[in-house]
Amino acid sequence: MLNEQHKSKTKEELVNENQELKLRLNEAEETLNAIQNSEIDAIVTTQGSEGTRVYTLETADYLYRMLIQEMSEGIGTLTPDGTIFYSNAQLATMIQVPLEKITGQMLKDFIIPEDLELYTSIFNAGLENNGKGEIRIQSVDGTIIPAHISINNLKDLKGVYVVITDLSEQKHHEELKKAHEQLSQSVEELRRSNYELQRFAYVSSHDLQEPLRMITSFSQLLERRYKDRLDEDANEFIEFIVDGAQHMKQLIDDLLAYSRVTSNVDKFESVDLETVLDNILTNLSVSIEENHVTITHDPLPTIFADPSQIGQVFQNLITNAIKFNGQNTPKIHISAQKLDNEWIFTVTDNGIGIDPKHQKQIFEVFRRLHTREEYTGTGIGLSICQKIIQRHLGKLWVESELGHGSTFYFTIPVKEIC
Repeated sequence: MLNEQHKSKTKEELVNENQELKLRLNEAEETLNAIQNSEIDAIVTTQGSEGTRVYTLETADYLYRMLIQEMSEGIGTLTPDGTIFYSNAQLATMIQVPLEKITGQMLKDFIIPEDLELYTSIFNAGLENNGKGEIRIQSVDGTIIPAHISINNLKDLKGVYVVITDLSEQKHHEELKKAHEQLSQSVEELRRSNYELQRFAYVSSHDLQEPLRMITSFSQLLERRYKDRLDEDANEFIEFIVDGAQHMKQLIDDLLAYSRVTSNVDKFESVDLETVLDNILTNLSVSIEENHVTITHDPLPTIFADPSQIGQVFQNLITNAIKFNGQNTPKIHISAQKLDNEWIFTVTDNGIGIDPKHQKQIFEVFRRLHTREEYTGTGIGLSICQKIIQRHLGKLWVESELGHGSTFYFTIPVKEIC
């Protein structure tokens, strides 16, 4: 059938058909050359029944450049020796060189010296095909930017195109994440260590009770039976043994109390501090009466706290104010003030005061500023108070002058109570 059709065409028709094909081929070659040499602005193509379609090369080039300019990455083209031939605005901003002055700059001049070898390796790989990696760029003002760089060969052209992505925000998030992980690990280790120390303090103190009880019992028995049968030195030695055993028992009891602050605790609940204070004053009524103490207070709020522990704080501070009164008749005033998101409580007295250089030491475990002959106690009361307030996410501190009384402050976060 095909042969019959060819046989039906004349020689003249075949020659004409061949010439037409040559003309179309020449036209296609001229069009390609014109496109490469930017000699035409558009191409018109036939779309069958849809008619013709116009492709405007100038418009396409403009849209392409606009797209490049709007990208967040730094994009440019480089000559084979690494000279910047073209740059979008983002690349110019990144290295802080005006866009109109960036052409002709060497990109390697904006790579930190430590990364130049890596950059050269990536660039050479890009000349062959493509290269990529992470480097650090240094802008004109000295700012160092961690970046990902991708360099790719421009097919059939001499040079490469480069895409630079600023990794500063990503690195910042990675550093924050790493710091958070390290902090979480440190907190967990601290929590575990704190728990182990609490257990050690509790177990050690508990185990010491029994041998101490034996020392106390037998030393008291020795005192009762032989006190009048021995000389004065022996009687004094027995008194030392009894007194030391009793003091050791008090230290152990206080150490147990300190360890229980975060081990044996009640849940937080709504606590009416007016009721708490009334109960404390009832418990201390004998001491208040004997020392002729005057205690006043402002209206106290209802807070969210551990009722037993917050009562212990008030009782310890009031007891200290009565104890360290010097020659004055004790006067104590308690106040409460709501400030932003926390309550600030104060317990003010007219006692002996505290030298400013010792005001941090008094919160350390078993730290005393006076001898036991001057004032009784082991020096752990304020340490317990501080630990309780810390458990309540507050702060405890003192303001005082020697001989002019003291004011203890502590804070408790405000929590809406339904």
